[in-house]
Amino acid sequence: PSHARAKELTGYPAVIGFYTMDESSEDCVPNLTLLRRMLNEVAPDRIVNTCNIMRSAPFLPTADIQGGDSYPVKKDRSSSLRDPFRRLGELKACNPGAIWYAPQCYNWARSTKGARNDAELYRRSGREPTMEEMLSVALCMVADRVNGFLFYAYFDILECPVPEWKEARWQAMCEIAKKMLDLEPFIMSGETITEIPCDDKKGTVRASVLSDGKDGKRVIVTGLDLEHDSTFKLPADCAHLRPTMGRVECSGGVCRFRGGAFSCEILK
Repeated sequence: PSHARAKELTGYPAVIGFYTMDESSEDCVPNLTLLRRMLNEVAPDRIVNTCNIMRSAPFLPTADIQGGDSYPVKKDRSSSLRDPFRRLGELKACNPGAIWYAPQCYNWARSTKGARNDAELYRRSGREPTMEEMLSVALCMVADRVNGFLFYAYFDILECPVPEWKEARWQAMCEIAKKMLDLEPFIMSGETITEIPCDDKKGTVRASVLSDGKDGKRVIVTGLDLEHDSTFKLPADCAHLRPTMGRVECSGGVCRFRGGAFSCEILK
């Protein structure tokens, strides 16, 4: 936008910043960097955010807040959390000031020609992501210090021609929102996220301790592969926490996590 247009947009209370790039090539970095500097000058109280799935380091000058997306939940159940874990690990290694990411999860039936207007074709062409699958993607990002979440990729609920799928997705989305709001004080506290060592018998499991900066603790657990069987010992200041999703069994401070792809748990 021009200086004048950028200034005009800052007059709208709902505008918190500028989204200036969606998956562009490195050739765009010089112009995007100039655009960011202009927006910083015209609207110093608004953020500049980009969505990048390429190499992270070259794009650091283009935005105040680095972003990206990942579409890990596939129709054939052969995928896992490895993709967002890899992408965020590479971005985190660049030490950006902040990360906002999109936990993308939708029904791939929307990509089949004609399916959006044909309920039976839609049923045959894809599957609905479960609440746990969708939540696990967001929790994987929480463990990597993401503190802004763009859930815009749930938009396919508007296109779904299967009424019961539509209602079930809405209920799942509401449940995810409740769980993320409960975690908000821990995500936004700025406290260090610590990892609990896991004894992985099958697959790789991450158990991460979040603190609200006071006395509150949460432990989030995510399975990165297709099958998981892992044990870990809760730190003393987390020994009172209890699982809320049925994936973890605890006894004497030792917890066992079992589950398939995109399995997760929150202890509170």
